[in-house]
Amino acid sequence: MPLSSSLLADHDLLARFFLFVRAAVTLCIESALAQSFVTLFERRKKIDPQLALALKVSMEEERVRQEAAAKKRAQDATKKHNNNNNKKKKKKKKSRLSGSLVNRFRRKSGLFVTDITASEWCEKQVDLLFQYGKPKATRAMKADTARHAKLEQEVIQRVQVQIRSLEDKWAIKLMNFIVGANQLFFDGMTRELPCVWVVGVIDEIRMPIEETSRSPLLVDTKTRVRDTFPSEPQRRNGRLQLMCYKYLWDNLVAGNLQWTQFFDFFALDRYSPLSDEIIEMTANSGCPSKTLDDMVKYFRNACSMLPLADKELLEAQHFSSS
Repeated sequence: MPLSSSLLADHDLLARFFLFVRAAVTLCIESALAQSFVTLFERRKKIDPQLALALKVSMEEERVRQEAAAKKRAQDATKKHNNNNNKKKKKKKKSRLSGSLVNRFRRKSGLFVTDITASEWCEKQVDLLFQYGKPKATRAMKADTARHAKLEQEVIQRVQVQIRSLEDKWAIKLMNFIVGANQLFFDGMTRELPCVWVVGVIDEIRMPIEETSRSPLLVDTKTRVRDTFPSEPQRRNGRLQLMCYKYLWDNLVAGNLQWTQFFDFFALDRYSPLSDEIIEMTANSGCPSKTLDDMVKYFRNACSMLPLADKELLEAQHFSSS
């Protein structure tokens, strides 16, 4: 027992000794570090003035650079915001264009010549026509339709065809124009010649009898129930219609029709195959075409051989009691 107590006492003394040594070492290390920090602080107080000036200039340049970068970022943000606003304005302008009367009421068919001439006669009538459609045919309107059909049958034989696509529809219209142009060259006259892009039908076209002139004469036929001549506003409306036809004819002859815009406006695929019936009919008409693009080539060739219309325009009045 006394031996064990002595060993425990020595162990306790040894533990206290190690604690004392560790505390002393820690104190020495902390003192050395403190002295190092004091020395470093004193050295910074004794820094070279030129080096201090260089550091100051460098810091100023860095500040200026950061300010310039911030200013550039602000300008880029403003420019981007303005571009977005411009895009919105263009979009609004496009939406206003898409809401025009032509796109609202004539998007599929195109503008009619009578839309222009009727506006000169009565703008309100055109407005009501767009909103509520055509009015019920009157006796005078029926007489005019019958007269035009009779005049057409004298020189043209109609054939029934089945239209399967928009490309078929326009191929037939272009083919009818080519057939009418050939008839004008060989017979000296054709009737009911369709216009292209702007919807309209030229009642009659005559080649001049005199050899001194090659310009065809455009004729517009008007039918009246009463045996009296039309009033001046009515005659002016007829002259305006003939002037529109001359403008369209001369532009077709001059090759001013923009075909790319034409295909885009009517959403046509110029390379889409035509139906078998239309292909057969175009072949029988002398302009074999498998696509609308083929028919356009024949159409442009036919127009290039036509002369400009005569400056004199003829309005024929037909009186009917039926």
